[in-house]
Amino acid sequence: MFHTQKTYFVSVFFCNGPRAYTYRTHDLSIKVNDVVVVPVGESNDLKPAVVVGVFASPPTDYPVNKLKWVVGRGSPSPTVAFWTQRTHLFRPDEFICSICGYITTKKRLPECPHCSARMKKTKYDPSWVEEAEFLDSL
Repeated sequence: MFHTQKTYFVSVFFCNGPRAYTYRTHDLSIKVNDVVVVPVGESNDLKPAVVVGVFASPPTDYPVNKLKWVVGRGSPSPTVAFWTQRTHLFRPDEFICSICGYITTKKRLPECPHCSARMKKTKYDPSWVEEAEFLDSL
């Protein structure tokens, strides 16, 4: 007897990407906000992406047989990732992931809680200077 697996469709966003892309998968354990590895472009380079939706029915605007397959869960950690430390006068410092833009107030996290990128260093953004200039202008 021939057994077929149910196909699911996942919408994903790439880091700093303006629109969602759809892929096929047989993995029902994939949930929203998971990081998956998907093939991109003509050369099918593997890139991490964040899942923003999981659907049982295919999208209507693109042929299903043209949709690529999710390769796996989890992402290979990018080698060049860093926190950008944004300092403020009257608020706690913010640390922003260079890969996905996740913002946290926790210092020196070894990896991003959102995209699992390993952090190599911290860049300093002296945004408190602009806040001080604004207060001086008042």
